[in-house]
Amino acid sequence: MMLQANFMRALMRWRSKLDETYGFPPVAMAAHLVELVKRIYKVHSIKRDPYDAWKGFFTILQYERVPSMVETEGMLRTAISHSRSKGYHRDDRPSVHRQISHNKDRYIPPRRW
Repeated sequence: MMLQANFMRALMRWRSKLDETYGFPPVAMAAHLVELVKRIYKVHSIKRDPYDAWKGFFTILQYERVPSMVETEGMLRTAISHSRSKGYHRDDRPSVHRQISHNKDRYIPPRRW
């Protein structure tokens, strides 16, 4: 999602230049996208604190305000509940959504494999 949203922003910003270059990205656009991918990989490599990764996610998506850990957790709970209601999750598989739904008052860090 981080790449797609920013790619669409880049297309909108450089759309007139794309006509001039017959659809090939201008050097500045290509450089911007390379830097974006590096930032995304950096967010994905955060291991120490999962909330740091979420802060990076919201920053790259250019949220006006980065949600707090409590707000982020609430958003995730809502998304999991919605996803479960659509049938995307089964209760017979161990996963984070089961940990969250059974331990509502306690933060559980992800497992380190």
